[in-house]
Amino acid sequence: MICRIAFNDLSKLSLARGSCLIQLAGIGLFSVYEVTQMSNHGLSGRTIGILLAIENALLLLSGPLWAWIADRFTCYKQLVSGSTLALAAALFWLAQSETLADFLIYVAARGLFFTAMTSTMTALAMSNLSSRSPGRGFGGYRAFGSIGFMA
Repeated sequence: MICRIAFNDLSKLSLARGSCLIQLAGIGLFSVYEVTQMSNHGLSGRTIGILLAIENALLLLSGPLWAWIADRFTCYKQLVSGSTLALAAALFWLAQSETLADFLIYVAARGLFFTAMTSTMTALAMSNLSSRSPGRGFGGYRAFGSIGFMA
């Protein structure tokens, strides 16, 4: 499979570190501005609230689904990589959004793919750790999340 060849070049822990950095720096910071972006393009407070409710409902419902898929098919690396790229595309879409339909596509993408990354990143990091020294390297993985949070 072509995807497996491309993804096998990256170490699992490096991928988890990069995704953790993107998750907290990119998603954590940009999500603060989604309401401002929507408001600046004329969406009412009620409409923005409905969009955010849709996003949160998708976040709640999709997390267990992605975790099940990752466990069932053991595709942690592919799931984290794909969802990271999808979230980057969603953030680009947010920057270009002007209409209700544009924002609906954004909240749907973020609601579906954010949990694909967050529900499998820890499993990906843990699967990469050595069984001879349990826990070694996990602190380094989490440090990238802390750096992303501080950025």
